[in-house]
Parts: sequence; structure tokens; C-alpha cells
Amino acid sequence: MSYKSITVLAGFLFVLSLGFAAGVSAQDCYAAGDVNNDGIVLTVTDYVYLVRYVAGEGLDLPVPYQADLNGDCMVDYLDVEVYASYFEGGLGIFGPYGGFPVPTCCDPDTTLGASCFDTACVRLNPVNCQLLGGDYHGDYTLCDQNPGDANNDGIMNVGDVVYLLNYLYKDGPAPSPAANGDVNGDCAVNIDDVIYLTCLLQEKRTYPVACTCTDPEMGESRNCLPGDANDDLTINVGDAVYMINYVFAGGMGPGPFTVLSGDANGDREVNVADAVYLINFVFNGGPEPVTCMGWIMDFPCWHPDGYLIDYY
Repeated sequence: MSYKSITVLAGFLFVLSLGFAAGVSAQDCYAAGDVNNDGIVLTVTDYVYLVRYVAGEGLDLPVPYQADLNGDCMVDYLDVEVYASYFEGGLGIFGPYGGFPVPTCCDPDTTLGASCFDTACVRLNPVNCQLLGGDYHGDYTLCDQNPGDANNDGIMNVGDVVYLLNYLYKDGPAPSPAANGDVNGDCAVNIDDVIYLTCLLQEKRTYPVACTCTDPEMGESRNCLPGDANDDLTINVGDAVYMINYVFAGGMGPGPFTVLSGDANGDREVNVADAVYLINFVFNGGPEPVTCMGWIMDFPCWHPDGYLIDYY
């Protein structure tokens, strides 16, 4: 056990003893962040365990109240946010929640949190949802948002990837509500959301975003056309010449994406093979360059600029 872990654990036991000395009910419990119940609190392992739990990976919480780090008697994405803040701000971030360890109930709602709505955005538990006449929409869903369900058909699948790409690059309809297109929760709908969604669907290295802003920035100006190295919205011999100049004469690289735009043969590399591929396509009836959709689905979690996005 590290010195930091021993210190934090000792602090937890000390504060816990003070709580009971002050007359705290035996029904009250204290969340110290030992989510995986290994006896060590506030570790990266606990944080990852909590992220995987709220993402619905089927894990159990050995001691549920240990994960309720904001003390609201629910285990949900809000607790993930608190845990992430701890790694940046230390124990002081628990102050607004009653100090560390955080006082909470001994039997929190572990349905991954809950929310409902009728005419307003509110974070509630399932019982309160019924009392207000609203519908239970799962963890932390606000204002009828379902980030990732871009086409709003109630299912998050490859159809939403197609929908987003059609919106961004083929003048297709925008997601409605707009927040459903903001898959990564950064308040903007762009290629990063497409990458996040394909990573989620194919490799499970991301988790669904709980909610996002109600009015995200929509769209972008870049095109998504592998092989269009010179970014003129057409694929022709000019792109082959552009690639040869880039590879052999130090010319400018492909754009707008540094890899996807020049990767005509879909191998996630930009080199002379792509120029040869384009020449064969243009003059000899060879195979067409890969599509934007094909490139993204072939390399989930990879950004078109050529780097792996390590969401975990």
C-alpha cells in the first residue's frame, strides 16, 4: 500500500470515528471511494471500476455506498465526475459534499442513477419521476436527450454513424434534438462524435455520454473524402500528383485530414502506394478509393488525423 493510500485511509477512519462520536446514526454511512472493496481508497483502479459500472458493463458494487461520492444516495455519472475531480483537486473537492469521507445513506439507488422530465429538466429518482408524471429515461437523461441516437429512432447503432456522416458531409438532416448528435458531450457536433460513436459500438472503449448542452455547435466545414489529397472535393489525377509531390518533394501534406484525406487505399498510412492506387483508379479502371464511412468503420477509435484516441 502506498504512503498516500495509507494516509487517506487513516484519515477516513479518523473522520468516521468522529462522526459516530458526534452521534451519527448507525444507519448513516460514509463514502470513501473504495469502489472495488480492496481496502484501498481513492485509487485509479477504483475510478476505472466505477466508470465501467455506470457504463453498464455488468459489474457489481461490493459496497454500494462507497461509490456515492457526492452523497445524493445514488450511484451515477455525477459520482464519476466527482472522482475525476479528485485526481485534479485532491481531497478539497469533497468539501461541498460534506467533506471526506462523504456522508451518505447506506443503501443508495444503484440503478446507475435516474432522471425524468415532464416540462423541465430535473435529476430525480424513479419514484419521484412517477410522482411528477414524468417518464423514467435511465441514467442522467435530461430534456429527452439521448446522445448517440443521432437519427432519434430509439436505438444507438451504425445507422447513427451514417446519419451523422450524411449530416456533416452530404447536407443530410441535422440530429433532432441536436444534443443527440453530440456523442462525446463537448457541446459540438463534428467528426469527433462520429469517431467516439464508432469506438463505442465496435470496441467498447468509450461509454455513453450522460447528457450534453441543449444547443451544441452544429457541423463543420471540412470534407471527409479519402483520396482527395488536395481538398478540392473531387478525386482525380491532381490528387496523385499532389501525393507524389508530398512524398518525394516535400510538398504540403493531404488535407483537411492529415491521414484520411490522403489514404486512398485505406491502410491508415499516407505514402506513394496511395498515389499509385489513385493513378490505377483514374486511368485503368482500378478499385475506387475507400469511403469516409468505410475508413471510419475500419479504424474505430482512430482519428482521421492519424492518432489513436485513448478514451480509457
